[in-house]
Amino acid sequence: MEAPTRIGHADRFASSPAMRDLYPDLFFSPRESWGRGEPSLPLPPSSLFSIGISVDGISGTGGYKTPDPNGAAGSTQYVEYVNNQYEVFDKNGSVVQAATNGSLLWKALGAPCSTEGNSDVIAQYDKMAGVWLMMHRVGSGTNMDPYTECFAISKTADATGAWYLYSFELAAYNVFPDYPKVGVWPDAYYYSFDNNGGNECALQRSVMLMGGSRPAYVCFNQGPITTLPSDFDGTTLPPAGSPNYYIGLDANNNTSPQYLKLFKFHVDWTTITNSTLTGPTNLSVTSFTEACGNGQDCVPQKGTTVKVDSLGDRLMYRLAYRNISGVETLVVNHSIREGSSPNYYSGLRWYVIENPNGTPSIAQSGTFTPDTNFRWMGSMAMDKAGDILLGYSESSASMYPGIYVTGCASGNVSCTMGTEQLVQAGGGYEGSAAAGNWGDYSSMSVDPSDDCTFWYVDEYYTSANSGTADWSTHLASIKFSGCS
Repeated sequence: MEAPTRIGHADRFASSPAMRDLYPDLFFSPRESWGRGEPSLPLPPSSLFSIGISVDGISGTGGYKTPDPNGAAGSTQYVEYVNNQYEVFDKNGSVVQAATNGSLLWKALGAPCSTEGNSDVIAQYDKMAGVWLMMHRVGSGTNMDPYTECFAISKTADATGAWYLYSFELAAYNVFPDYPKVGVWPDAYYYSFDNNGGNECALQRSVMLMGGSRPAYVCFNQGPITTLPSDFDGTTLPPAGSPNYYIGLDANNNTSPQYLKLFKFHVDWTTITNSTLTGPTNLSVTSFTEACGNGQDCVPQKGTTVKVDSLGDRLMYRLAYRNISGVETLVVNHSIREGSSPNYYSGLRWYVIENPNGTPSIAQSGTFTPDTNFRWMGSMAMDKAGDILLGYSESSASMYPGIYVTGCASGNVSCTMGTEQLVQAGGGYEGSAAAGNWGDYSSMSVDPSDDCTFWYVDEYYTSANSGTADWSTHLASIKFSGCS
């Protein structure tokens, strides 16, 4: 494998005071109850899982046409992060810290992290260390203002407390780091971004957790495939010395053969030049055509001719990892075209990959298309019992985009996704001001407090904001009846 393309250290570091001390006006007694968003028509309850907490999250553009909604559950809190704002909830769905301009979190670090808009944001919970990780991208791509990734690591499990703050120039100053994603792993925080193909980086997690001022990083550029890093779920660690797994989608111009491409990233912090990115291993998949394709907007919405994009050219965040009884498992999804011309629609193709560090295989896969509605923007994960939950957006020419989930139980050896369940009905459509953009990802996480409860966040539009770029978000907790 080629040598690393970039090696370096964090270029800026700071340690912040507790957010609750800096901005006391953001903190107040939790509300006793929450109003829902748009009214939802009841669906038959799923026999597999039930929805618990279901509350509206952050709303409003905050200067951004799409929210890129994501979040994660921690030991006692849930953090939602959208472009330019984040909010902290307790496990009852009540607000602990009100929606906060993301730049305020990086105030102690200074420019550019604290002065430029937050975009392509990520909120993660490091289950192994019991701390939060937040990330956003800044920069105009000049040598005076290079593209920079800003990372924040909380000092405790309380997201309203103090943070260690870092900035990394992980790419050449004129290389736009699009679609950045991060995976938590024992030996590093693994990171990927898309520019001229996939770029893969490892950040020195052990130093960042201690608040060291100069954590190292190492990056590779493997070629044309946009990849996702594996992200740890559960309590059983990967085998000692296990590499991080990166997987990308090779659609091969929508012709067979098509593959999931598996790469292995092993970082050596003692001699960083010995770090390796090996692969790809090609995992053959059932042939498909990307939903929309060629960056076109194809997903219809009720009440408008404006269509939105499916991002069908890539795997959707997260690439969730779990070690169950020694079996290493990865789950991931993407959206594909279904039907025939001119009556195309989109479905969700999902995969369960096993034994990625041995002889990897796609143990199970399927496409969820119970009808001719468009389903896209999926995110999926697995609980400790092996149950799989898939959340997504759904729309058609006769329905506003809404938020749904489906899943299959661990007892289903040949996994078949069950009846979908409505999480939040859409009340309106995205208008032309957003130019066909729908949030680039949604987020399914697993609660570390019981390793059974899923938390899902996605976007929708209310009737009051229909036809604008003033989106809303909604988050819900979901649990399978067989997981305890």
